Amino acid sequence: ELAVPVREELLAELDRRGRRMRVAVNRRLEDARARLHHAARRHGLHAPAVRLARSRDALAAAAARLERAHPRAALAARRERLANLGERLERASPRHALPELAARLDRAEAALRQAAGAATAARRERLAAAAGRLEALSPLGVLSRGYSLTARADGRIVRRASELRPGDEVTTRLADGAFTARVERVDPEETRPHA
Repeated sequence: ELAVPVREELLAELDRRGRRMRVAVNRRLEDARARLHHAARRHGLHAPAVRLARSRDALAAAAARLERAHPRAALAARRERLANLGERLERASPRHALPELAARLDRAEAALRQAAGAATAARRERLAAAAGRLEALSPLGVLSRGYSLTARADGRIVRRASELRPGDEVTTRLADGAFTARVERVDPEETRPHA
């Protein structure tokens, strides 16, 4: 009777811990996504195409000013320089970093889920082992092997025949139920004939 609630409590505790672990994993993933989003906004990653278009417009405007202000040879050199700067700007665009950041986030998420699964499995194994030990020590397990448990009318367990007197009422518990009886005779161990 004492063993069954403990086992149920252990299973309930395992479920609670599993839920807490899933909540913690999801919270960490959300935090990582929020940090990535914040970093993207802080560095202008949320609109790289807009920044690139603005830079191209500025380059075109600068090229137009140069063409109006300088001779053709100097203009060609500056155009080439502007083209090089445009290529460098394109290569340095933060949008090239986004796939790598997303891949790192995916790898971290997979590792976190795997670690959570392994921890849950280990806890389940420990719980199963503890439940097995508890079952072996359970009074109900002892009763199922053919033993019985006798108690007096006041609920105290009878451990020795000398604790009883003729006329006492006792309740005996077996594996499949219990019965009540009245003591007719008491034979203490020391009075029994030895075989």
